[in-house]
Amino acid sequence: MAKNYSKKLKNGQTETHISITPIQYNKSKMNPVPFIVKRVISNTAAGAEALRPGWRTVRRSLIIAIVVGGTIIAVNQGDVLLAGAATPRVFVKMLITPCVPFCVSFYGAYVMYRRIAATLRE
Repeated sequence: MAKNYSKKLKNGQTETHISITPIQYNKSKMNPVPFIVKRVISNTAAGAEALRPGWRTVRRSLIIAIVVGGTIIAVNQGDVLLAGAATPRVFVKMLITPCVPFCVSFYGAYVMYRRIAATLRE
């Protein structure tokens, strides 16, 4: 269950508080443990531009691609590599595998930027 409220700040930005009650419970009291997610969104076009995916997003997507891609490569081609029976086809698969997590991560950042930019235009 989420409760949202917003307030205007003096510098023209909007501070949005999202209170979320997770499914996990405090075992000693058996009550939901709420936590608050806080984000500040600028109401100007410059604020939307600050959220545009840039080199930080590319860097984060590359890190995700290396970690997730490496894990997928180890699971899918690990036995072939350990047996020493790797062919050029296996190496091509190993080069292509990290592209999927990179694209998913970068596309997710882009979609979030578009949603926030659309919210600011309203």
